[in-house]
Amino acid sequence: MAHVTVAGSGITGLIASIALAKDGHTVTVHEGSAHIGGRARTERRDGYHLNLGPHALYNGGRLHRALTEFGVEVSGKAPTAGGVAWSDGVAHRLPLSPTGLLTTDMLSVVDKLDAGRLMASLPRPLPSETAQAWCQRVTRRPQVRELLGMLIRLVSYSCRLDQVSMNILHPVLLAATTRGVLYMNGGWQTLIDGLAHAAKSHGVTIQCGSRLTSLDALPGPAVLCIAPQAVQRLLPEWQWSGQAVKASVLDVCLTSTPRPDHRFGLGWDDARYFGMHSATADLAPNSGSMLHVLGYMGGDEPIARADLEALMDDRQPGWRDVVHHARYLPAVTVSHAHPNAQRSAHQVREDVWIAGDWVGPTAILADCAAESALHSASAVSASLGVCA
Repeated sequence: MAHVTVAGSGITGLIASIALAKDGHTVTVHEGSAHIGGRARTERRDGYHLNLGPHALYNGGRLHRALTEFGVEVSGKAPTAGGVAWSDGVAHRLPLSPTGLLTTDMLSVVDKLDAGRLMASLPRPLPSETAQAWCQRVTRRPQVRELLGMLIRLVSYSCRLDQVSMNILHPVLLAATTRGVLYMNGGWQTLIDGLAHAAKSHGVTIQCGSRLTSLDALPGPAVLCIAPQAVQRLLPEWQWSGQAVKASVLDVCLTSTPRPDHRFGLGWDDARYFGMHSATADLAPNSGSMLHVLGYMGGDEPIARADLEALMDDRQPGWRDVVHHARYLPAVTVSHAHPNAQRSAHQVREDVWIAGDWVGPTAILADCAAESALHSASAVSASLGVCA
């Protein structure tokens, strides 16, 4: 069997390395930083577990299935339905669950009937048109279009509806409205640690502080599970023009919770998110809470910290008196590309494949990372004459 080089030790790189090792290859993972995990790392501080902004694992999604296939324990809980949507500073019942849709005062009776019709139609495949065009086409009701836009922001992290393709978004929309999500006990670092253990148990070598600077003289093929800009540095002839999905994030650790009933909310007329993930998963000491406030960025301009803190003031009044730690991240890369037809193909050279949340025509976010990792690993094995 061949020696395969994997660049990057995030979810993508670890999944690719396990799949390759299971096919019998010798695999070395090169990680440029001192720690594995990439954007799935969790900062642990005094009993609090801070993911890099709000993370959720889709039940039955490609990542979830890969974790199960590789024997990685998934310890998490599903958040309860409910929450609020705020418009013009006023909070209303969030109309994303059947009960919320029936009882919210944000929609008229006609709006509710129209929204219910659209939700019931989601199991059918969606066309390859932008989310903006789809929302305009499927309903004439302005409030229902606002509802659809809010849902699309939630599942894609993108407020650029003109850059989101509905056919690619369809599986996660369906999962969000049927199977739901899990928040991980201990944060997403538990998944990284589990994948790293599985990789090592299959003989994978993981080298931290070992950044690839050249693809010359590698002992065999390579799978690059790194950012597109890093791929370009290794392959100057390869061109990339995709646009990243970014968000501004305020992660907050509180020693007590002023409003424990305020757990989740979305902006109806502004692109912000509020979530108390510790109300569902084990992410904070018993007396404390772990919260995320996120602003969806439409371009390169970050959402000001003051705007995110203002939402905390509204949802958790008095939080500044009980804050243990707060971390502001002005421009987090949520995904290296919007889910649309401009995403990269898997193979970039005869002996080089890529994988990540920006590669391949299907799935989005972490599910895309897992799917592309498995696809590229299988393609490498096929190129070497191995039936994966």
